[in-house]
Parts: sequence; C-alpha cells; structure tokens
Amino acid sequence: MQNDLLVQEEGQFEKVAKRENELELPAEAVISHGSVFGNYEETSTKSRRIEGGSNRQVSLQAPIIMPESTASRLAENALRENWIGRDELVVTLPISEVAVSIGDILEFANTSGKKWQVLNVERNLSQTITLSSVVDLPSLSANNNSRSYSNLVPNFFGQPKVILLDLPLLKSSDQNKILSHIAISASPWAGSYNVYSSPEPDGFAIRATINSRAVMGVLQNEITFGPIGRWDFQNYIIISLPIGSFESVPRLSVLNGVNIIALESNNGSHELIQFEHADLQSDGSWKLSRLLRAQLGTEDEMLAGSFVGSNVILLDQTIYPLELKDSEIGIVQNWRAGPARDNVSAATYTNVTHQHNRRSDKLFNPVHLRSNKTSDGTYNISWVRRGRINADSWDGVDIPLDAQAEQYLVKILDTSGSLKREVITLTSNFSYENEMHNEDFGGESPSFQIKVSQLNNEGISGTSAILEILNSEIKEH
Repeated sequence: MQNDLLVQEEGQFEKVAKRENELELPAEAVISHGSVFGNYEETSTKSRRIEGGSNRQVSLQAPIIMPESTASRLAENALRENWIGRDELVVTLPISEVAVSIGDILEFANTSGKKWQVLNVERNLSQTITLSSVVDLPSLSANNNSRSYSNLVPNFFGQPKVILLDLPLLKSSDQNKILSHIAISASPWAGSYNVYSSPEPDGFAIRATINSRAVMGVLQNEITFGPIGRWDFQNYIIISLPIGSFESVPRLSVLNGVNIIALESNNGSHELIQFEHADLQSDGSWKLSRLLRAQLGTEDEMLAGSFVGSNVILLDQTIYPLELKDSEIGIVQNWRAGPARDNVSAATYTNVTHQHNRRSDKLFNPVHLRSNKTSDGTYNISWVRRGRINADSWDGVDIPLDAQAEQYLVKILDTSGSLKREVITLTSNFSYENEMHNEDFGGESPSFQIKVSQLNNEGISGTSAILEILNSEIKEH
C-alpha cells in the first residue's frame, strides 16, 4: 500500500507505531496435551526464549494426543507469534478503501517489506485501522504450487548445546578415518547449524552443516558397575530430557545395534550402553532399563563411573561424524556451532574446546585373561583376542585381525601402579618366569597386577584386560 493513501488529520501523524515492552512479553510457552506414551495422560511441553529478562509464561490447552516433537513446535510457534506481534501500528485510510477488512495482510512503502495484519477497523468519515506485525505468510509458487516457508523462521535463537565425542569405532567403513562426532541440540531449533573449527581464537573454517537435532539429556541417578557381555536387569538409568524422547524396542532389535546411548564417564570419555525398555516417568524424566553395559569395548569408561549430571546422548542418525586431519590429532581445537544463517562470530554461536584422543583407534581389550602358577614359580598367562571388524561370524576358525599383525602389550605393575616390566608378544600367551619375578620384586612374593592390551598398526595400545595376583591368589577384573 502506498503512503499517499494514508489520511493525515491536522495535528496527527499519518502512522502511529507502538512496541510492547520486552518485560511484558512471555519468556516461555507451555502447551498441555495428551501424551502418546503410557495411558495417554496429560503432560506439558515447553519452549523457552533464552534472551530477554521476562519471567512471563503463556499457557495453551490442546485437547488432543500428540508426540512431544509436535507439541514443541506448537509451543515454539506460540512464543514466536507473541514476540513478532509486539509491534502495533495505527493508520487512517480514506473510506474509499472499504475493501480492507480484519485479517487482511498489508505492506506499506518504505517499511523494508514488513507485513502487518489488520486487527480492527473503525469506519466513520475515514477508517482507523489497527494492525499487528506478522511474519511473511507462505507464498504459492506459480510453477509447482509448493509452499515456501523461508520467511517463517523466527528472528531469535539462543546458543545451542554442543557436545563433541571421541567414540569407539562405530562402523567398519570408518576404520581408516580419524573421527570425532558432534551432537547439537537447541530449542527453538534453527533448522540448520554450521560447525567451524580453528586451533586459534580466530581464523575459523567451516567443517559441517547439521540439519538434525540430537536427543541429549542429563543423568539423574547414580549408576553402579554392571555385568559385561550379559543383560543387566538390576541397574537402570534415569535421564532428564529437555526435548525428544526414547522408545522401547524388541530385544532382537537391541542385539542388532539400536537404542544405544553415550554416557559421559569420569575419565572424560563415554560408556556406550544399550537399552531395551524406555519408560516415561510422571515427572517427565525417562527410565531406561534392561541394559547392555560397556558396549564396543568401553569397559574402562564403565569402571571409571559417571556422576549425577553427566551428559547422555542418543547415538542415532542425528550424531554427525567429523573427519579430522593427521595434523589435528592431539592439539586443542576451538569449535564453534550456531545457526547457519548467522556469522561465526555471532552471539548465537556456542564455543567449545576439544582435544581428540584417538579413541576410535583403540582395539578392544582381550578377554578370558587367565594365569596359573607352576611349581617353579612361573606364571603362565593366557587370553583370548577380540575383534571390532566382522568379528561376529561363526564361519571361520578365528575372527579376522584388526591390525596387519597380531601384537600384544603385556605390563607387570606393583600394587601402587608403578610399571615393573613391559613386554610385546606376538601370541596370546606369556610366561612370567620366576627369574623375571625375582628381578622385578627382589625375590619377594608380593601382590602385583597384569595388564594386557592389543596393539594396532601404529603401535597404539587399546584398552586393557586386568588380572590381579594377591599374595599368589588370582583375582580377575
């Protein structure tokens, strides 16, 4: 609409604009709805605006059953509409423009394409029109009648939560790659997030664009050690999940590799745990049970334990692999991730530092570590090799090697953890002879510890199997 159509009465402006104070606007939208889980009980889903100093909340009642993801989008839309609609405009039009009615969308010249929706029309000798700011409505393409929603993206986003993970080898096709993984979550979700890195405070280079929101939460209960290679029916995990959900699956699906989470452990890495049952609790948290612990060789991470408040990430297609260069191994890198529409220096970007630890290069620890002591004082030590690549087949005599040659690192340590002897062997056994024992411990028969790990092609040792000799009695870890 051209400005020359506006009526300017004496002593009045042709347009009167008002903007509602931010403190009067809602910082959070809550939608009550029926849950698709359990007995379809009423639950609530929230969306919160990170910026602004308001504590107000807008509540909506939706008498329908819907998943949390749908309710979250509705809450985000309600919050967005309140903020975008805070601008109000009052204009006066000639009575000849009688076609203008409530609900119409108008655009005025010299307003940079901003759209206004008619809220009220008062007709006398002229028309007083009250309008509210709106986002651009979807437009129809003349070619294919498809809708374009590019202008419906809100103008405000907070910093996303960003977690970088160094995980064990997840796919055999990645065996020769140097990989980290990144998980990003935010509400509201910007649609696409760019990921940049640099070893310096500036000079960031783009590494990836991520279009899927990760499912991540926080551990709410203490969890103890569990059995390895067997179902853990005793322990369970309680997770606070701000957005997203878990689901129960049949046991065979778990054995086929689904429902796996990465639980942050106290050693800075992550224990990988699978679960069969996922139950939504009355307080909105999730209880995961019927667990498979220490998956993909993460026994060390399980033994290190996890604290309440540790991050938990669902490992699915939303977790993005970041391929690194040889020169990036071992150095501390700055990583920044934020909405793709914003510059890398914008306040909407989250900055994290990360040092790659080559976790995916580490071979599995051996199993069935055993020792027996002969009459001459020799400890005959043996073990069974495990593999990461095609190791589930029963067709061959033995599983394929993970490295070009079979090599093991055997360590003998005292009870304080001090290294006494280190040997590389090419077979899955080692004889710790009495002469070696006397040389290491001065002829005494103290308690000591045996650690055995596999070596990869670069000589990097994997996780260790541990056996303790306590006053000549054997204790397996």
